[in-house]
Amino acid sequence: MPIHPHLGYLPLGGLAEQGTSHIHELPRSATAEGALDLGGKPRTGNEQLAKTKGDLGLLAGDVFPILEDRRPAQQRCIERTGTEDSVLREEIGYLVRLATFPTLAEPVDQLDVLGLQFLPSGRCSHGHPYTRLSSVQSLGCRGGARHPTRQRVVIDTDAGIDDLVALALAIRSPHLEVMAVTTTYGNATLQSATRNARELFRLADRPDIALYPGCDRPLLRDLVTAPETHGVTGAGYAPVPAPAAGDRLPNRRVLLEVLAQCEEPVVLVTLGPLTNLAWALRQDSDFVRLRVSRHIGMFGTLVERGGNHRWADFNAWSDPEAADQVLRAEIDTLMVGLDASRQMVVRPEEVQAIASSREPLSRWLGAALLYYVESNARQGRLDGCALNDVVAIGELVSPGLVQVAVHRLRVDLDEGEHRGQTRRHPAGREVRVAVAVDSNLVRALLVRRFGKDWPARQIGGGNR
Repeated sequence: MPIHPHLGYLPLGGLAEQGTSHIHELPRSATAEGALDLGGKPRTGNEQLAKTKGDLGLLAGDVFPILEDRRPAQQRCIERTGTEDSVLREEIGYLVRLATFPTLAEPVDQLDVLGLQFLPSGRCSHGHPYTRLSSVQSLGCRGGARHPTRQRVVIDTDAGIDDLVALALAIRSPHLEVMAVTTTYGNATLQSATRNARELFRLADRPDIALYPGCDRPLLRDLVTAPETHGVTGAGYAPVPAPAAGDRLPNRRVLLEVLAQCEEPVVLVTLGPLTNLAWALRQDSDFVRLRVSRHIGMFGTLVERGGNHRWADFNAWSDPEAADQVLRAEIDTLMVGLDASRQMVVRPEEVQAIASSREPLSRWLGAALLYYVESNARQGRLDGCALNDVVAIGELVSPGLVQVAVHRLRVDLDEGEHRGQTRRHPAGREVRVAVAVDSNLVRALLVRRFGKDWPARQIGGGNR
């Protein structure tokens, strides 16, 4: 009988006769224990779907880290549910991805999800007892034994409207450990971006997250912000206090100082112009490569065109020299640009539902998004708004959300409409590029983290 390599629970009794491969206790609390039934044939029809939907928030919200994508197993489970509801199909598939680990002793393709059940009696759904092993050292499973570990991440952001949603998603994801947040200019000034992030942490009851201001202007270009898109404060209609005195002090070495405080390598996610990372690479590129295990950046575009008569997205356009420096450094970068992020759009009525939420953080984010929607309408871009930065965080939270292609890219350093454009070029640097996103799964993440007021159905693409 295989033992779960991360949770350390062993099912007992005649499970094979009952058609159950393994049942794992879930570490919810000392008084309320649960069991996940992996194996057997799922029930079909509305009853099973309703049960699965209710169970998803409990399982996906707090228990399992996502270790790798399992789309074949996901698709098999979806096909066996027999449902036409696209949202529930994606949620059930997401449950499979959470529950199928690469180090299980048996092939993943033998696993299906029946559902989640509380079993305070200490017995599985077939009436057989289960028990918790005394220590993880007693596990003898293939791949070794360890408790679930959260991914350590540092997020660099210009804390505009979609950045704030992405930050909230990150800090509400239990399998991410946000080591620090660094800020920069972009959607707003440095001091406004820092203030916006601090207010988000207050509303999310996470004042413990370290917050450090970084660069307040590009490497060589003049400072340009985006009040027409994100409002004067950078947070749309969301109420924010005045910036604190410390928010006005730029620090070009911010990423080097933050990485030096991290005991282990981290994932770096950049949601704004790449100036902070470029300065770090200029000062000590070897140290950055040592401490950054991989980089996910929301910047660039291959086919989609940016706003305001430019080809580049706003982040690469703001500091093309910084984007060029990052690509030339050839760190392990995934570029999540407009080609993928414009597929993650919410409509005005959906934003209104978020802004009307009873949950304070969702209501505050909804107020910010309302400005985003109105800005797009004024500029004739689209009916709604694209949650660009959410796609980058979503790919970190749930690997496999984006479809990736490898391209050789150069950054256009000229002025004019091609400034900052990430062009394909045979002599360019090799970069992994997100070219599409599974927006249904992104929406499922948002619903799980923020509640039913958030959009949970597929919508067409849009612009930034």
